[in-house]
Amino acid sequence: MRTIRSLSTFVIVLLLTALMLVACGEADVTPAEEPTEVVREPEAEESEAEEPAVEAPGEEEPVTLVYWSMWNEDEPQGQVMVKAIEAFEAAHPNVDLEVTWYGRDIRNLLATALEADEPIDVYDAWAGNRDDAIDLDEAGYLDLPALGTGYADSEMTVREATLPALFHSVELQNSDGDIIGVPYNPWVVMVFYNKDHFEDVGIASPPQTWDEFVAASEALQAAGYAPFTEDVDAYMDIIIGAFTERAMTCEGIIEVVNDPSGESWNDPALMQMAEDIHAYSDYLAEGTDGNLYPAGQQRVALDEVTMNLNGSWLPSELLELSGPDFNWGVFSFPNFPYGAGSNTHVESGSQALSINQSSANPDVAFEFIRYVASFDVQTAMVEDAKSPAARVDVPWAGPLADAFEAFRTADQSLSWACGLWDTGEVFSNVVLPYFTDLFVGKITAEEFISTISQAQADFWATRE
Repeated sequence: MRTIRSLSTFVIVLLLTALMLVACGEADVTPAEEPTEVVREPEAEESEAEEPAVEAPGEEEPVTLVYWSMWNEDEPQGQVMVKAIEAFEAAHPNVDLEVTWYGRDIRNLLATALEADEPIDVYDAWAGNRDDAIDLDEAGYLDLPALGTGYADSEMTVREATLPALFHSVELQNSDGDIIGVPYNPWVVMVFYNKDHFEDVGIASPPQTWDEFVAASEALQAAGYAPFTEDVDAYMDIIIGAFTERAMTCEGIIEVVNDPSGESWNDPALMQMAEDIHAYSDYLAEGTDGNLYPAGQQRVALDEVTMNLNGSWLPSELLELSGPDFNWGVFSFPNFPYGAGSNTHVESGSQALSINQSSANPDVAFEFIRYVASFDVQTAMVEDAKSPAARVDVPWAGPLADAFEAFRTADQSLSWACGLWDTGEVFSNVVLPYFTDLFVGKITAEEFISTISQAQADFWATRE
């Protein structure tokens, strides 16, 4: 890799491990034979893998592989990738990985570069449609199953090796099952809480239903704890996404927001949801209505508030305030008894590696992705970067341990804020402000439904 340091002890250990694995390969391979790749039976629903469109280069043929990274080289995940790249190059001496560490600026550059057919082989993109995500449906991706199905470093296929909800986020839904990338560094949105508070008031397990959630909040408040807060200027959108998905699914609420008449807000499920939200405002920490990021989440770290809906980056963001011994717990947003959504549906996504459809070396790029998805590199993401991994067999550590347990049972990845930002100004100008007033208790459920319905009708009338 150009501009990257020489091999470290970590790399040498990886190489020795790789050599040992080759030596202990299939029983029918004799020492005099060339090692052969394990042939895996395809899953019942999958067809035999197609041959790569480009033949693999000879062992000595030099290959330059261009990788655009969304990391900064000196940040923890970037350092994991540095070591992974060094190890990959050592195992493939004819390959030079040319890396550009764009950081988060990649989202402003990549789509244009792909359209201009710049020589890019592998690139980082966001799976899960965050508001800052690259639209992979529009970008130049290569359908990965065309290069083989068994590209994890075990008998598992990529589908089996990847956490189910994350695989859902990289499989194009309106296609023939195209896989547009391999997730390797996930994020999830869940309720983060102080386990010590729960234990102090006798809450034995995280709430799964809305009734259990309210009961837990009541017990916390009775014991003198402020149950819940949010930074309403920064994360009100995921609050809306969580409530509306549980009430009527993301697809359902998007139809409501796009209704020019506004009458869809009169749905009984939404009225019940509004009543539950207004009633829950009694359990919000004092001052929640005026929280500006990061004031609300900091109050959790300072032991002043018990719960906060946030992303899996929260414990790292709060580490200096909370200290390393803070007793974090995590659970999925609860179910409504009348709702169509589910707590197995989680706002989530991941950094994912994709191959440019114009790559001259898709087979080599594919081998690099296999390595980043390997057990060793994914374990380094957890242990060295203190970050989530995408594999089912690599548990998350420390404050994210509970998040892993909750997320591995999830079966659907939801877009950030349920995809409501895609509806445009009607969300930012109508839904967001009225929903905020409801959440903090400024208006009743009836006032919310009547005013948002009329405001939405007025909004769409001006767009006709």
